[in-house]
Amino acid sequence: MINKDRFLEIAIAKFTRFGCKRFTLDDLAHELGISKKTIYETFDTKEAIVNDSLDFLLKKTELEIVAITAKKEANPILSIIEIYRIGFLFVKNISPA
Repeated sequence: MINKDRFLEIAIAKFTRFGCKRFTLDDLAHELGISKKTIYETFDTKEAIVNDSLDFLLKKTELEIVAITAKKEANPILSIIEIYRIGFLFVKNISPA
């Protein structure tokens, strides 16, 4: 069985690429090789999956930014550039759908 973090990571990748309406839970279950029933044992609704996967993505991004700013010897300008790069990649991978 896939762990919850890996599940959320795959879910947010698919939702941001294809959009929440276009990418179905059937598609997600097929992608993960599990049944839709297995998904519903952990999550009540598709909306809960979208919300949890978005929270997962935001926390992961926050940890990356904290790691960049925690480097004491890092150049502040290079840190800002790296943070912008993370933000750009974040927005670039989101489908308007």
